[in-house]
Amino acid sequence: FEQPTEMLGKSNKADYNRQKATFVTILGLDGAKEQLELHYNNAVLALNNLQLINNNASIVLLQQFVDYFKNRKN
Repeated sequence: FEQPTEMLGKSNKADYNRQKATFVTILGLDGAKEQLELHYNNAVLALNNLQLINNNASIVLLQQFVDYFKNRKN
């Protein structure tokens, strides 16, 4: 909904127009963003807890993974 058609390779409202069930069509844009923030924060908390439990645990790659999904543009 927020990215230009050129970046997505399809109309930014194509899923909405086809009545596809997506987070945005079900929850609305603000609701989808709230859920993203909630699940992102839960993932970060879980990774931090893993680091506290096991100092040898390398969470860098997993942190990059959750950051990618929160910040990706398409």
